[in-house]
Amino acid sequence: MFFDELKLKLNLEDVVHFSVTILGRNALVIEGVKNVVFSNENQLKARVKKCVVSVSGERLKIKEIGDGNILISGVINGVQYE
Repeated sequence: MFFDELKLKLNLEDVVHFSVTILGRNALVIEGVKNVVFSNENQLKARVKKCVVSVSGERLKIKEIGDGNILISGVINGVQYE
């Protein structure tokens, strides 16, 4: 994937443990997920290596999950790191 090549080119392999890709306002991908901490239609929290990624929005749904990746659909209002 593009991010794997980018980490290699920038020598960030040991630094970058997760990534968040916002696909417009209606979808988001989190890579490097260890587990989902909380999920409802307005918020999703996913644990990555050193923090929790919190996604807020409306009608949030996990569309796909596996291999440390989550695809979330719905209206994305914000992303925070805890």
